[in-house]
Amino acid sequence: MEKTTIDIFEEISSDTLQDFLQKTDNLVDGSEVEIRIASYGGEIFPTLSIIDSLKRFHTTANIIGFACSSAAILALSCDTVEMSENASLMLHSAWADGLDENDPGIIRCNELQEKIIKERNANINMSIILDRDIWLSAEQALKLNLADNIYYLSTINYAARCIKYVAKLKGNFMSEKDMGQEFLFNL
Repeated sequence: MEKTTIDIFEEISSDTLQDFLQKTDNLVDGSEVEIRIASYGGEIFPTLSIIDSLKRFHTTANIIGFACSSAAILALSCDTVEMSENASLMLHSAWADGLDENDPGIIRCNELQEKIIKERNANINMSIILDRDIWLSAEQALKLNLADNIYYLSTINYAARCIKYVAKLKGNFMSEKDMGQEFLFNL
């Protein structure tokens, strides 16, 4: 069976959902689908619809550079998550303009994110993730079982290195100390 590759190199929107459904409409259940992701996220509801439609396939997320916010949740919902050596994964609480964390829609979206993340690692402390933006390198994601494989590039990926550098400058990149039990795990 041939593998179908779908690129999500954009903000996830209803257009992304429509494009995804068109590309997978004629695939048989159990087909191999690779989703290459380089996205800072987007709308959660189209993302959740894509996630639901993925359930009929065997899926691999291939994070190229970065998968942030809803794009990270999309990647984590796949059967296998592969990251380039320079890739980053960013997780945070759901949000919407004009709504606070007590909004029923925000609460529900966070519950769905938690379910997807905990299916990969039940020990992650979600209150940390929901408290601020958490940037993970490919190595950190692998250590946390949020990635299954890191692939190494034969050439330098300058875009991914720039993203990591900017995140580090902003103080949002997690240090090795932050990776300790006291930060992300409830053991």
